Amino acid sequence: MSNYWIIIQIAVLIITGLLTASGTIAVTTWKVSRFLSSFETDITKLINDHQLSDNIEFGKIRKEIDETGDTVRHEFGETSAALRTHLHKVELTISESKVNNLETFIKRTSFYETIKEINEDVKNLIKDVAALNRNIKK
Repeated sequence: MSNYWIIIQIAVLIITGLLTASGTIAVTTWKVSRFLSSFETDITKLINDHQLSDNIEFGKIRKEIDETGDTVRHEFGETSAALRTHLHKVELTISESKVNNLETFIKRTSFYETIKEINEDVKNLIKDVAALNRNIKK
């Protein structure tokens, strides 16, 4: 009988070991699946939070771009209007100067004489500057 008793003890020991191992595997699997589920939930929450903050940030940027665009359009309109006004004033000045030019018209010979005098004055100034430069170098 003692052989049967040893066999029964070994069988009970094997069954206990198998039950313990399967229980450990089941608990470990359950804990890992809980961890993975929690990890997935955390990652999903982080992604959603990041997406929400991105949407808020992009909304602010879009609003800023829209406001800047409105400002630029407004300033461009004002600049265009100012240029139009200035161009009109220039046109008036030109038309007035045409009338004045008829009164201040000079003859060709007088023009050439004036240009000749200006050229002589410029040559004299160049000579004076050269002389000053030589005096400075000494």
